Amino acid sequence: MQTPEIQELKNKTSGWKSAEEEEKTKEVAKKSELKLRKKVIKVDTMKCKVKRKMKLRMC
Repeated sequence: MQTPEIQELKNKTSGWKSAEEEEKTKEVAKKSELKLRKKVIKVDTMKCKVKRKMKLRMC
C-alpha cells in the first residue's frame, strides 16, 4: 500500500517526464517540417527550371 504522499510525488514526476518528452517530440516535429518544406522548395525550383528549358526549346 502506498501513502497518498508517495502517489502524489509519483504523479508529479511522471508529469515532468511526459512534459519533457512532449518538448522533444515537438522539436523533432519542427525539424521534420523544415526538412519537408526544403524538399518542396527544391521540387518547385526544379519544375521551374524544366519549364524554362522547354520554353527555350519551343521558341
